[in-house]
Amino acid sequence: CHAARQLLEQTLPAIKHGNILEIAQRENEATCFGRRTPDDSFLEWHKPASVLHNMVRAVADPWPGAFSYVGNQKFTVWSSRVHPHASKALPGSVISVAPLLIACGDGALEIVTGQAGDGITMQGSQLAQTLGLVQGSRLNSQPACAARRRTRVLILGVNGFIGNHLTERLLREDHY
Repeated sequence: CHAARQLLEQTLPAIKHGNILEIAQRENEATCFGRRTPDDSFLEWHKPASVLHNMVRAVADPWPGAFSYVGNQKFTVWSSRVHPHASKALPGSVISVAPLLIACGDGALEIVTGQAGDGITMQGSQLAQTLGLVQGSRLNSQPACAARRRTRVLILGVNGFIGNHLTERLLREDHY
């Protein structure tokens, strides 16, 4: 804020008095950045804690927050702190649940407030309890793949059971 104030104090009077040198942007040097998507807000735990903390600050309320997963359960981090905890834990590992500290590529990130799914915002230690986290739990940047649940069926023919061979083939081919 201090730097922005200094810049404005110097620049605005110069603009008002016409003392600004205008330079047209060169089209071949121009860049543009596409619209942000929710995928841009996934916490990648291999990055340094300071980078993740800045991302949490950048995408905090009102939308969309920084995300991570415990298994398939998504949670949002609304506020955090960089913790200079030197841990040999793998990035994404829970170092502590009170306060909720997560190992990063460099340092650790303390989750100050967060939200499980679409629930209410809560303190980090409450979030750990809600998510069932314990020391050593692992967080993911993406949801874990859900195992496909096999359907159990009883196949009957017109006059009753159609035979083991046909039943096994239908189940194996998943066309029933």
